[in-house]
Amino acid sequence: YIQPFLSEVNGWSIGTDHEEMSTVYTDSETYDLDQIKSDAKAYAVLKDLSDSGLQTITHSLVLDAATSIRVYFKPVQDYEGDLNVTVDGHTATAVRQDDGRFMVSIPNISAHKLGEMHTILASTDSGTAEVRISAMSYVHTLLKSSTYADNEIARYAMAALYI
Repeated sequence: YIQPFLSEVNGWSIGTDHEEMSTVYTDSETYDLDQIKSDAKAYAVLKDLSDSGLQTITHSLVLDAATSIRVYFKPVQDYEGDLNVTVDGHTATAVRQDDGRFMVSIPNISAHKLGEMHTILASTDSGTAEVRISAMSYVHTLLKSSTYADNEIARYAMAALYI
């Protein structure tokens, strides 16, 4: 399920850019998406932006050799200061992106820890935002997203990842 999804997202040609996996599942009757969507609510991202000087918080899941969560903090317009961050109580680095957002990565997540929630505190000159997130939060976000409502490849990839 994941290979066709990653191929679609990254523009890979299976068989050209990457060898096709020996077993590829695309059978839409394999998973009960409604049940998985309901169960995945336990991993919903919790965000508190109040008085933080941050406009939005978004996230992504990186499924490379080492699974990572990336959390992006968009400061209010014209913010020039730093973003001080802790992840689970430990100081972390926020890397300023070309588009002005700050990115914090939680790297090297083992398969048995995909559901482990992490707490990120991000402080600006105005205040502090809090995020509670896990790798499974991406599954919840994608399954409830209207952007992917008609994308079976994406929905079944997330269901497979959840299972």
